[in-house]
This record gives sequence, C-alpha cells and structure tokens, in this order.
Amino acid sequence: MSNIFLKGAKENQGDKSKIFFFPHSGSGPGLYMNWGKYLEGFEVIGVQYPGRGSRIAEEFSKTLEELVTSIFNSLDWKSISGNFFFFGHSLGALIAYELAKKIEKNNLPTPKSIIVSALPSPISNSYKDRVKIVDEVELIDMMYSLSEELAEEFTKDEDLIALYVEIVNADIALLGTHTPSANDTLDTDIHVFGGTEDSIAINALETWQEHTLSNFSLHLFNGGHFYYQKNFDAFINTLKTILK
Repeated sequence: MSNIFLKGAKENQGDKSKIFFFPHSGSGPGLYMNWGKYLEGFEVIGVQYPGRGSRIAEEFSKTLEELVTSIFNSLDWKSISGNFFFFGHSLGALIAYELAKKIEKNNLPTPKSIIVSALPSPISNSYKDRVKIVDEVELIDMMYSLSEELAEEFTKDEDLIALYVEIVNADIALLGTHTPSANDTLDTDIHVFGGTEDSIAINALETWQEHTLSNFSLHLFNGGHFYYQKNFDAFINTLKTILK
C-alpha cells in the first residue's frame, strides 16, 4: 500500500481482518489508529488525505471524486484478504461510503460493513449546504471542545493555526463537490453512529437505511459531534460488537 494508508502496530498487522479509518475534516488518522489497542484481532489502517502528515507536500484534492478515486487506485487487493470494514467520521463517512460504491461498481470485494459516523445521509441532505468557511476563532473553539490541553499547545503556534485553517477549509470544500448518483444504494451493511447533542437531526441519520440493500442499525451516544470523546467505552464496545 502507498503512503495513503498508514498501518498500526506491527503486532496488529498480517493476515487479519482489517478496519480502515477515514478521518474527519482537518484531521489525520492518528486519533483513530490509537483505537487499535482496543480492537484485538484487527489490523488497523488509517487513510491519510493529501496536504497533511506524511503527505504534507501534496496538493489538496479539488473534488471528492478525485480524492475517492486516488484512494481506490491505491488499494492493494493482494494484501486485502478476508473481511474488511470501513469506519468514517463526518467527512470521512462520506469518503468511505463513496469508496465502497466505487468498489462495488467495479465488482471487487466489498467491505463487510461500513460504519458511518456523524454525517447526514445523502438522501436527507445537500452537503453543499454544509460548506462554511472556518476562521481561526472557530477553529480554536473546536479544538477546545476536543481537548483543552491540546488546544493550549495548538494556540502557541500561529503558523500551525494558519496551516490547520487551510486544511480544514480545503476538506470542507470537498462536501460542496459531492454529486449524488442515480443509484446510491449498496449491498453492504451500514451501521450509523451519532451524538444525541449533535446538530444533525436523528431522522437524517435514520435515512442512511435508504442507502443499503443489506442490514442497517443506528446507534446514538450521549454527546455532540465528537461523541466518542465523552462516551468512549460505550462507543468502542458498540464498535467491537459490530466487528464480530
């Protein structure tokens, strides 16, 4: 696999079921890959978008389709044997879903299931309506909502703040390039996670059911958009149940 895919600890690699993590806007896969220590028996693979981390020298993707196609073209099917799963949070959920559609369209092995987190279903929402430029103040507020300690360190570096604002806005812009296709259903299980205090309406999560011909489930956790920060144990235990 290319540097698009970052692997977890060596002891968690090999001939195991795999879970691919697709990060939210402005993020890399580091946070999600740390969850690997709770997912015994799984190889954890983080998807790195261009313009950050190990791909900092690369230009941002201009469209969602461009990003999905680049990920699809980088998949090494010889290394993907047995079951594999996709987990995407927010923007990452849409990327995971569109990638699964492309895989299915090309008659290749599909994920056993997709876990869609904190994103309205395509049928319920025009993502173009969610495109909003984020400034430094809003970004810092978001950082404090995730981790006060991390935010304190973050705000000491003005260059880092400026870079992160650029990354977040480049990612958010991808939502505005999404075009629903005529056939938006998958023959793959879809499990939806969301926070009860998030701004996303519950019915916008429920309508993900319209995008699968297979099994569907909805799981709600106390908390906002990043509900797993507040209720990690409940979240990770639910995820482990789905992956069994």
